[in-house]
Amino acid sequence: MRKRVLIAAVVVCGLVVAGTLLRQQLHIRAEPQALREWVASFGWWGPVAFGLLVTFRHAFILSSSLLLALGGAVLGGLVGGTVGTIGLFLSAVGEFWLFRYARPDGLVSRIEARSPRAAATLERGAPVVIFASTAIPLAPMTPVYWAASLTSISVPRFALLAGVSGAIRAFSLALLGAGVVESDWWLVAAVCAAVVLLAGTALLFPSVRHALLPGAGAGRAPLD
Repeated sequence: MRKRVLIAAVVVCGLVVAGTLLRQQLHIRAEPQALREWVASFGWWGPVAFGLLVTFRHAFILSSSLLLALGGAVLGGLVGGTVGTIGLFLSAVGEFWLFRYARPDGLVSRIEARSPRAAATLERGAPVVIFASTAIPLAPMTPVYWAASLTSISVPRFALLAGVSGAIRAFSLALLGAGVVESDWWLVAAVCAAVVLLAGTALLFPSVRHALLPGAGAGRAPLD
């Protein structure tokens, strides 16, 4: 564990140093307005590059929450949220389709044989879990998409859920990032309050608690 922490710390420090040196070489000032002007200098390529980065973030091992907040900081809440929504949508639909295409029938049969109740609950609770895991910042999305691909939910229905909930995540984080760099603390407080309210409401559903909180309901039937 200590070795992993040390390696992670070295990597983070190395990225910070590399980023600082690169920023100095490119003569980029760290002020929000300067960053936005630098991104704007690329024209429409700036938002396009950001959208592609969000869509293919797994290839670079990047967090969607971090990317979306940074997008709001440099592109503004409206543009960052819009482009982030498109990137999350394309990523979600692509992941879901890929998981369903590679769907291992043996795994589905094993789940149904070992816990018919869990399989039935997963089938019924898939829509609300998909929506909550995508809409709530920091909640895991990919594991939920994998589980949902094992259910009978259709691709269009999944796309609708992921699109609406992805917009909530993208705009909340983009506005949060924009609020922080602009020192608009009322906006930051409003976004944080909305996210807490959304998370609290979602956790009222047992299927969401069991999907997002691994320790919830220990000793009870899975996904009860």
